[in-house]
Amino acid sequence: MNLATRLAEYFSAAARNRGRSYFWQGRVRIQNGSSTQVVARVRGSHTYQVSLSWHDDVLSGWCDCAYYESNAECKHLWATILAADAGGYLSAAADPHLMVDFDGFDFDEDSELDNEDQPGSRFPLRSPAAAPKPAPEPPAWKKQIGDIADPRVRAGPPAEPWPIKREILYAVDVTASLAASCLILSVGSRDRKADGSWTRVKPLALKHQAVAQLPLAADREILAALGGGLQYWGYLPSSSYSQVPANYAVTHPLAASLMPLACRTGRCYLRSNAEPDALTPLTWEEGPWKFGLEMSRRPGGGWAVSGVLHRGEERMDLATPALVTQGGLVITHGLVAPLAEDARFEWMAHLRQTGPIKAPEKDKDQLLATLLCAPGLPPLEVPEDLAYEEVILSPRPCLRVRSGDRYLDNGGRLRAELSFDYEGRLVREHEPIRGFYETENRRFLARDSAAEQAAIRLLGELGLKVRAWTYNDVRPA
Repeated sequence: MNLATRLAEYFSAAARNRGRSYFWQGRVRIQNGSSTQVVARVRGSHTYQVSLSWHDDVLSGWCDCAYYESNAECKHLWATILAADAGGYLSAAADPHLMVDFDGFDFDEDSELDNEDQPGSRFPLRSPAAAPKPAPEPPAWKKQIGDIADPRVRAGPPAEPWPIKREILYAVDVTASLAASCLILSVGSRDRKADGSWTRVKPLALKHQAVAQLPLAADREILAALGGGLQYWGYLPSSSYSQVPANYAVTHPLAASLMPLACRTGRCYLRSNAEPDALTPLTWEEGPWKFGLEMSRRPGGGWAVSGVLHRGEERMDLATPALVTQGGLVITHGLVAPLAEDARFEWMAHLRQTGPIKAPEKDKDQLLATLLCAPGLPPLEVPEDLAYEEVILSPRPCLRVRSGDRYLDNGGRLRAELSFDYEGRLVREHEPIRGFYETENRRFLARDSAAEQAAIRLLGELGLKVRAWTYNDVRPA
């Protein structure tokens, strides 16, 4: 059970709702976090300092806002608790064996507890038993793979999946275009009903981070390019008073469209921080680089997992390019080329920063098994003596219906959990595992993603609604 669930009863619904909004809006910045302490700054009408600390079996919380002076259940504290859960901090205080115990402060029933003298006394927690011995540290290589694949390292929650029955519409507003003397394009969306007709068109509600996840490439390109326009208010601001910015953040997929045009002008350069005045002319190259992993023996013994880039017969070490951008470009030796759309950038960024993943000889089978089962694994090449057979198993869908949490599920609505049975191995719908590796048979049993998606679509057609992602979906390890 995570920390927020344990502490929800100590906060009013209003404090939880407002704190949740602060968390989702990215207003919490954790400055220091561990299994026993979190120090954060929360941006509201002012920036507030918040701290949570687990010490001597007691969890204490504090905020320097005026509301906390009279009531410890402030929204900034709740937002920090949600951020701590999402980041995997304060795991000691969220231990499932802990219980709520107001005796933790050793006060009598008739005595009063002063909030100013005892910050955080609204929700003390105590452990009924001695703390368990810490688990042994995993091998360094295993921690590296876990850090890459762990959803808690992502910046913010993942984008919600695009509804299967929804489509985007683009409409030229003739009246507004005539008034503005330029093209005014309206963007909306509509959903197909069960009888085949469409709902009314409504303005498109989509966050910037979700544009790159849209299923159609045309929509991704159009909306990314439109992001550089101005919102139309019935008039256009005068260009006489608007200055062109000196620096732009050009994101994918717009960068892949603009860089070929910039290079073809003959006036596009690469400038390094080491020599700001040294400009290297850039030339555009067609043909995308593809990213993959290579597992190989190290000269001094043991094994290494390295990143490589491939393009036809060409091969380049991942450390060679001067710059690799997310979802877009590879820049090296005065050349700019596209990066394949399916390149796993989280693996590329980690390996470019830390170098190859290394493991001793005795861990080679466990290293291979961990890699093969890791979510989002790029194409992997292994030496012939480690060759394995990959088999796709057919799953048996399993649906479990249970009552929901009264704090997290709109008053306790029924919740359905989908899982898949692979020959006795049960995995949940969103469990981040690619399959199962049998070392003795040298077989990788892969999950059948097509069959799983078919089951998910069937549930949607039967009327089940997908619950939006919440902080409770990512639990500390």
